[in-house]
Amino acid sequence: MEKLAALKMYFGHDAFRPGQEPLIDALLQGQKIICLFGVMRDKEYPAMLQALVPYVCAFVGVQPSNARALPLEALGQALAKTGIPYTLCDSIQAGVHTALSLSETQKAPICALGSLYMAGDIRQTIYEEIEHANSQDASL
Repeated sequence: MEKLAALKMYFGHDAFRPGQEPLIDALLQGQKIICLFGVMRDKEYPAMLQALVPYVCAFVGVQPSNARALPLEALGQALAKTGIPYTLCDSIQAGVHTALSLSETQKAPICALGSLYMAGDIRQTIYEEIEHANSQDASL
């Protein structure tokens, strides 16, 4: 099945959002991803992690800014059970920086999964990175 037909059939969307299509292409070509992951403690995170294992070359664990978030120590224990290399970061900003660094060295795309409570912090950190890179380019 063609990827856009599958997107429409399973999710009801006619097009990918910005950044999604290259990730899907990489996965379809057998490339593994860096997974930035944080979740609420009341979710089925062990099952989520096991479902991700075939597609992930490294996990970056973070704790979303929410009282219901799974503590980093518990996330670390769950990540250790996957057998996939992982790094725990004490902030979402540090997690984004770690994921970006791993992405450069491993030539792997990044996918942030788990809690929507991370989305704003991830987006803000990426915008800051882009702004910083643009200011560096302008000074050359």
